[in-house]
Amino acid sequence: MTNFRFPPLRVPRVLVLVAGVGLTSACDPDMVTEGEQVGFGAAFGGIIEFHTGDRVLVDTLWCPNWVRHIDDNGSWVGGEEEPQSARACFDLSASGSGTLEGEECLRVTGLGEARLELAAQACELRDFEDDAFALVGVATDGLTPAWRSAYGLFEDEDAPGQPVYPMLPPGLNELGASGPAKVAAGLEHYLVPALVDAAGPVAFDPETATHSFVGPGELADPRYAKLTLQVGETLDLDLALPQLAVSFVQLVGAEAGADGSLSVVQIDEGNPPSGVGLVRDGAGDIIFGAAVEYEVDAPYMLDTANDELAPFYRGLFTLNHECFEPDRNPRQHRATVRVRHGEFEAERVFEWAQAGDILGGDWEPDERCTEVVYNEGCACSSGRTGGRTGALALVGLLALRRRRRR
Repeated sequence: MTNFRFPPLRVPRVLVLVAGVGLTSACDPDMVTEGEQVGFGAAFGGIIEFHTGDRVLVDTLWCPNWVRHIDDNGSWVGGEEEPQSARACFDLSASGSGTLEGEECLRVTGLGEARLELAAQACELRDFEDDAFALVGVATDGLTPAWRSAYGLFEDEDAPGQPVYPMLPPGLNELGASGPAKVAAGLEHYLVPALVDAAGPVAFDPETATHSFVGPGELADPRYAKLTLQVGETLDLDLALPQLAVSFVQLVGAEAGADGSLSVVQIDEGNPPSGVGLVRDGAGDIIFGAAVEYEVDAPYMLDTANDELAPFYRGLFTLNHECFEPDRNPRQHRATVRVRHGEFEAERVFEWAQAGDILGGDWEPDERCTEVVYNEGCACSSGRTGGRTGALALVGLLALRRRRRR
């Protein structure tokens, strides 16, 4: 059993990739102002990318670490070597339910919106405009501790508060709403301990938190736990904040067993769509993060997590139609995805419409294509090597669609 204070937050590269994996690159901001002129290097408590308008516990203090700014072309530049580069371009003040502490930290003292006002000043970098960063103070009433999966960290930026994958079965976005949560035994998992309500996660300050962590795992960072459980092994987490103390649902290592089942579930209606190979045990409970094998017939491909990201996104895939030459007219697609887990097999037919390419332009097929379909209808061998499944860093899975976390 360990019992210690959270260390000061540092953004580990693996988590930047999780927040990124095509959503943001390692040089994008972790906190974004309303005008998206500057970025702050901090994010906490189940919220990997901090955006203006996100919700935090009342009576928490948030201090920006000015590490990036935008150049005149709209590209993110700067870095740790010039941490005050953007800070020198603004005078700061606080409004709403916030107060300014230590010249640049925002303390959220009450319910509702607390604003860090940024008044632009002349500086060496470029001409900035007045800006602001808002956090919304939330009380502890109604908050529930929940293990959040990597797929549950992203929301549809076109519909704030709504998940990128609204069709995920219960137990995949948030594990263990009631009773122990079963995770695939013998595999490494990364899960985020978060405080949530019906509107999503509420950030807490990890530097004010203590925790007890009982089981074969570690809280590798205040934002996620790294764990591997064998069959029957359990993991418990208690979290104590100045505002409240909570106990998370127990995690237990499990297998499907001989009476388990496997299914293929479509989890969004994207173009192309995404899915997950879902493993259950004999009791019908989901075995979170179980390893599955995928297959789809050429010229289609599947984009899945590479080895580094498998602990976060194991089981997910997105269909890939990049072996079809774009046409001015929409194209209808129909592909059967087959999955395997041990002795279990399952398949599902996916159908979608590829939007017409009215702009035209040069096109080359994905380098992994083994067959290429041209507009004249020829399904020709590409002469290139490539399997039926593309092991990408989920670029196809996430990058081409909604970009914010939930």
